[in-house]
This record gives sequence, C-alpha cells and structure tokens, in this order.
Amino acid sequence: MTRSLQSFIADRWIGSRPGSPLASAINGELVATTHAATIDFGEAMAHARQVGVPSLLSLDFQQRAARLGIMFAEPSLADDRL
Repeated sequence: MTRSLQSFIADRWIGSRPGSPLASAINGELVATTHAATIDFGEAMAHARQVGVPSLLSLDFQQRAARLGIMFAEPSLADDRL
C-alpha cells in the first residue's frame, strides 16, 4: 500500500484523499502520493504570525538552536520532543 503524504497546517493535518503519485528518483517506482486537498496559505500565514512568531520570540538563542538541532538530527522524532 502506498502512503499518502499529508500537510500539517495551522495545528492540524490536512489531506486525507490521495492526489498525485510521487516516483522514486532512483528506480521510478511509486513511493507515495501527495494529497488532493488545497492548502489555505492565508490561514497558514495568519497562524504563523499569531502563534509561531510569539512562540519563537519567547525563546532565547540557545533554546532555538537546541530545537533546530533536534529537527535536523532526527526529523521523525522532532514533533515528539519539541
């Protein structure tokens, strides 16, 4: 079964219906599908301004660096540890 990728926008997952197929760059096999939902970029920007910016501004430089380190060291665990 091919997995369908979703988007996390404004604190919620969107995209339950499969969209376009994504092929492997190595062998051309189907690896996943995008979602068919339309992303509301206005909502995403509003959420970033209202929630994201104040959250980032509340952190000092070392705290931001630690969060970036977690995201780049093991992206699949980042949402659990941040």
